[in-house]
Amino acid sequence: MRIVSRVRLAPGGASVRAVTWVRDRVLAVVETPRGAVVTAVDPFAGRVVRRTQLSRPFTFEFARLPDGLVLLLGSLGRLTPAQIAVVDADGATRIATVRQVAVGTVVQGGRGVHRAPGLAVDPVGRQAYLVDGDRLFGVDLRTLAVSDPGPLRTLAKVSRGSSRSARWLGGGLLAFSGHDWGTAARVGLRIVDVHERTARVVDAGASSFTVAERMLVVENAPSRRALNVAAYGFGGRLRYRVELAWATWLKKQGRIGYACRDAFLRSTVDLATGRTLRSRFPAGTRCPTLLVDDSRG
Repeated sequence: MRIVSRVRLAPGGASVRAVTWVRDRVLAVVETPRGAVVTAVDPFAGRVVRRTQLSRPFTFEFARLPDGLVLLLGSLGRLTPAQIAVVDADGATRIATVRQVAVGTVVQGGRGVHRAPGLAVDPVGRQAYLVDGDRLFGVDLRTLAVSDPGPLRTLAKVSRGSSRSARWLGGGLLAFSGHDWGTAARVGLRIVDVHERTARVVDAGASSFTVAERMLVVENAPSRRALNVAAYGFGGRLRYRVELAWATWLKKQGRIGYACRDAFLRSTVDLATGRTLRSRFPAGTRCPTLLVDDSRG
């Protein structure tokens, strides 16, 4: 546990938003007042290998590759064409612009319009997908070419902006969820077949999800008394539903889920089965905040 080096990732005030190990490098995406900074670090030598200042902020939508990172860039105070940054192991950054997709927030006619597409990445096929309302766009990560095969079937139109969160599942499938503003219809959790261009609803009430133990995990906290968790297989079949008393959110790492209320730990759960592992902890036991992941996860 000895500290072997300290490295300044970016000048000025900054917050680290995404980190991954690639071979003998650490790649970090740092949020600064001037936009996102991509920094490649040699942690053994304790030095910065490359630092790239981007002109736009990071949206928190990113995916790990075996040899780098893919991240979606946002916009402040306006709607601009979406940009995907592709970062290699040495920190070299290439930008693909998807002009058909808007990102950012703007006020129009006294109302706010928010556009936040979801990003999912196929690391084997080297393909990124942007989910924007009822459309799915592809970006070839080798050439940065953008494809627009048309709208997905079964999805409703969006009138006043949208927000999406997407994850690649493998085998030609991705999952997404999110919000639409200006329409009463719910997006729900949906699984998309990118080859057939079809989407089907898995959980109509879901507004967000995460992937754990090769399952889609949906959280819902209808009250402060319990957190409801539902898990679905990548084929869409319900695996289990559990109610976690006195919890309001779930932190996930590998097979373990940490059910928390505010900053304090209430119970631990086996995410593969939904079984509660432990439900009694000493008063003041805090939820874990430092859980390590890397590009092999």
